[in-house]
Amino acid sequence: MAANAVLLTRHKASFLLPKFNVTVIYPGPFPSPQYPMDFHASELFEEDGVLIFPLSI
Repeated sequence: MAANAVLLTRHKASFLLPKFNVTVIYPGPFPSPQYPMDFHASELFEEDGVLIFPLSI
């Protein structure tokens, strides 16, 4: 899970994500409403303040 957080923030000046107050952990890769046929390993919804990660890939 930590590796996915690093990938999301590696190009940012600050690695802190203060706007995100909810973290969701799925058992594995997951689809999203935007891409229902593609399973992926992380997602963020800034407008909702949600980070989503899988427990394992």
